[in-house]
Amino acid sequence: MSDNLKATVISGARMTVAARLFRAFQGIAALSILSRYLSPTEFGLMSLVAFVGGIAQIFTDFGTRIALVQRQTTTRMEESSVFWWNLGTASLIATAILVSAPWIAGLMDEPGVTGPLRWMAPIFVIGALQSVPLSMLERRFAFGTIASSELSAAFSSSLVAIGMAIAGFKIEALIAQVVVGSVVSALVITSTARWRPRLQFSFAALKPLLSYGSYVTASSVVQLLSTRANRPVVGQRLSATDLGYLAVAEQIVLTPLRITVQMVRKVMFPVMATIQDDDVRLRRGYLAMQHGLMTIMAPVAFGLWAVADPVVALLLGKEWATVAAIMGYMTLRSVFSSFNDLNSVIFAAKGWAKFQFQWSIFSAVITIGALLLSVDYGIVAVAAGQLGATILLTPLNSYFALRLISQPKLEVFTVLVRPIAAGAVMGAAVAVLQAYLADLASLVQLVICIPAGAAIYLVAILLLDRARFLPLFRQILARRKVS
Repeated sequence: MSDNLKATVISGARMTVAARLFRAFQGIAALSILSRYLSPTEFGLMSLVAFVGGIAQIFTDFGTRIALVQRQTTTRMEESSVFWWNLGTASLIATAILVSAPWIAGLMDEPGVTGPLRWMAPIFVIGALQSVPLSMLERRFAFGTIASSELSAAFSSSLVAIGMAIAGFKIEALIAQVVVGSVVSALVITSTARWRPRLQFSFAALKPLLSYGSYVTASSVVQLLSTRANRPVVGQRLSATDLGYLAVAEQIVLTPLRITVQMVRKVMFPVMATIQDDDVRLRRGYLAMQHGLMTIMAPVAFGLWAVADPVVALLLGKEWATVAAIMGYMTLRSVFSSFNDLNSVIFAAKGWAKFQFQWSIFSAVITIGALLLSVDYGIVAVAAGQLGATILLTPLNSYFALRLISQPKLEVFTVLVRPIAAGAVMGAAVAVLQAYLADLASLVQLVICIPAGAAIYLVAILLLDRARFLPLFRQILARRKVS
């Protein structure tokens, strides 16, 4: 990877990860307040609405936004055609949601989601308005602008949701949080991208993008069904309250962890796409990407696993104790799933959309199978089953990604085992310390355990991975200008 491109990646990753982590902790703070006014049932119902909305959102651009980023060059005709296609598709989907909301609610056996589904309909059109401008910003590596839009959206939407919850609104507050966030994000993205559509459309220009995007869309739908099938299944086979516990656990764990992975992937995808034909640089970039992320992910994941009980007691209250048990499995799962998430960058950059679709089907079969086998044993068993499925899938997914860029497997193992081992040592030590302090107040436990964990991890990583950790640490802190 060239010095300029490397500087771009580091700068972009630093801005986006910092912004997403800030957003993550701001979101957890908002959740802590909202949990005092809303019950697990409201969060469970909102989870069902988000499941339907997530599927519909994928079809609003039919993968064309990603296709624009993946292509090395684009024309204004292609960009404008994608914009008008996305706007038309989103309008049709929003109308379909408005009309069919009672029928969808009946399928899920939850009539209470009819109204919320209709209130969510505008976000599809809002998302379509910003899709091409967002692609243009990603192509320019304007990660700071993207991060600013997300921070603005998160902060304003949380304020609205908290205000409505205090005023006595229930699920309406959670719906408003999503809608307001979408509006603010779209305003920032469209105003800063300085891209406007032309009154022109060519299906011939659009067709190649749809061809690539069709596999992206199909893969995304299957992947979403795979990862979020637990929502309708848990809602029907267990209860909306159990689903609420699961949704809140996901928000606490996946907010700081999965969001970080997603942002690293967001930074790396356009960069990897520019060097897609240079396997030597791809291999270097892949190793640096996986190692850098695992250096962050391992301590956070194992640390959250170790202090799940006091975190939940402090943030949510003791009546949410079930969430802590779910978090334990979820944090460990995030370590393994991050491999698959970053492997997908390689597949996308190389244009392997068809393979991603095929993989998503295979992954869905394993994941949904584990869900159906575990759901009758309770919500904690569901979390354990998802962990088992992810552990099973990770080596196979990595095999194909590494083969695609001719990356030696032993080298990847050697690079990644060190930060994982350092994180595991830290997590085990903090778990023992937390058990010893269990009779103290939750805040006191965290005040002691978090600094102790940071110190233990620093010592462990310096002992196990000093040669790679110190250069990475210096690069993260350095304020280098990107020429």
